[in-house]
Amino acid sequence: LYRLHDESDLVYLGFDELFADTSLILLEWPEKAPSLPLPDIHVTLSHLPTTEKVDDAFDQAREISLQFNGCCPGKDILAELFE
Repeated sequence: LYRLHDESDLVYLGFDELFADTSLILLEWPEKAPSLPLPDIHVTLSHLPTTEKVDDAFDQAREISLQFNGCCPGKDILAELFE
């Protein structure tokens, strides 16, 4: 959503039509549209600090974290993947 000027752009794009019971919607920059419903799963990707140099560049490990907000289909399966 980083290219949006404000939330009215979502209406123009027909974004509300994407929300169905079986939809999977992944958003970057959701803070640009605070009126959106809360996510079932909040996914955070982050770089971990490193000092290991590989091919003249610093290789950065990454971490993924999942925060579940209530119950959602597949919650248990996803939780097992990231244990």
